[in-house]
Amino acid sequence: MLLAVFMNTIASSVARHQAFQAPLLVYPKLIEERSDGDTKVVGLHGALTLNLRKSSVLAPTLLVRTFRRGSPVENYVNSSVLERHLYEDKEQLAAVNLVQHGVDGISLEGVISPYYRIEPAQQLQRSNEGGIPHLIHLIRERKFKDNVQVRAETRKATSVEGRTAESEESVKLPEKVKVELFVVADKAHYSYFPSRQKFLDYLCTLLLSVNLRFSGMSNPRVRILLIGVELPEEEHYIVGNAKTMYDDLTLPKFQKHAHRMKKAYKKADAVFLLTGRDVYTKEGKKQDYDAAGIAYMGGLCTEYFVGLGEDIPGSYDGVFVFTHELAHILGAGHDGSDPDPESVEGDPGSKNCPWKDGFLMSYEDGGPKHHRFSECSKEQMRHVLSMRGPECWSVTISKAYAPSKVYPGMIVAADFFCKRVYHGKSSVKAQLNDNELARCKMQCCYGRGRDEKCYDHDLLDYMRCGRRKICLRGVCKRQKV
Repeated sequence: MLLAVFMNTIASSVARHQAFQAPLLVYPKLIEERSDGDTKVVGLHGALTLNLRKSSVLAPTLLVRTFRRGSPVENYVNSSVLERHLYEDKEQLAAVNLVQHGVDGISLEGVISPYYRIEPAQQLQRSNEGGIPHLIHLIRERKFKDNVQVRAETRKATSVEGRTAESEESVKLPEKVKVELFVVADKAHYSYFPSRQKFLDYLCTLLLSVNLRFSGMSNPRVRILLIGVELPEEEHYIVGNAKTMYDDLTLPKFQKHAHRMKKAYKKADAVFLLTGRDVYTKEGKKQDYDAAGIAYMGGLCTEYFVGLGEDIPGSYDGVFVFTHELAHILGAGHDGSDPDPESVEGDPGSKNCPWKDGFLMSYEDGGPKHHRFSECSKEQMRHVLSMRGPECWSVTISKAYAPSKVYPGMIVAADFFCKRVYHGKSSVKAQLNDNELARCKMQCCYGRGRDEKCYDHDLLDYMRCGRRKICLRGVCKRQKV
């Protein structure tokens, strides 16, 4: 009811502006907060409120893989820092980053319903009551179609953990299953954001929205756990150009790449290519740009554990595509489909759930149902999870990289760091000066004389930046005894 009132308010506001999809100006206000800080009630506009709870989508430590002149650089980020502002409202399907500014002001950025997103309007002044201005935008309603790659090899594929699907027998599922996901974001997507931090904030919110759609799953409850992100320089697996991507040819090339990189990708259960390009498929010789994603049916924990989907960066319009393609990887076909034993042995199919009902695995918009899985989709995913067994859905990354009291700067010296980063270069050394150290920066240099080259680097957490001072998250501060 509140959502209907809100949508009508948006519509009337747009009519007054005489512009379709004009943004609505609002001043969010914190109405109530529990003492633990994990639950907040936020008023947005009129009667619409969000009942927000702290949430999580990350493994305890997140791997962020970047590249410097072609060489990979791996950083492990404490996920509690990334998630400290992450909140959800399961009823409204809202996922936001919420930051409190002083006593009165709060800022929100993210998705407040399946249809709307919110962001601060930094160019506008605060209200007389001190509220921070925000704009609510319609999320673009895209025409959507996708392809499901059906491969006989998928059924026989070697699993990531070494088992084969042919040898798998269904086992009893636990109450909860965490699917470990690795995301590769292409340049067309991540380069939109002004900083890596902004990209990671956005990705966490996007994935939280995806998880809200999986929250309707039971026996087991399924949660997608982000274990790593890669921001590549080279994208040899993409078939297309800087603006477009051909789905049918990109997916198998990306599959081979991800399978080859499975150790670097921490043996994830699934790997997803998030693209800012416009995905297309081919109908004969004609390019069809209504396509938005593609995945291997039931590829979870096999060598065909990949999918891809498009998202206009900053818009959150890829939530549906992301969820839909991950569900394919987990074994859910399109609603109304016959069993597909070529992709998944013993697949129960989804014939009893008509396409026209408009659940998530259909392109028909069934209203609220379009953001939920049909019973057939749930049964198909249970079937694949049961087949894959504990070797697939037991969480490994959080154990291997759990936070500890030992920080990188405690065990890695500056010279050693530089020599590792510039492995293969001659005369590598760290250059440290007081001004740079105060900013938690240093330089790594290699070569001699006129051939010497130096590059800036951040000091690792707990590297020393002065007398009794250490760097922590880029800030030089006095070390506590």
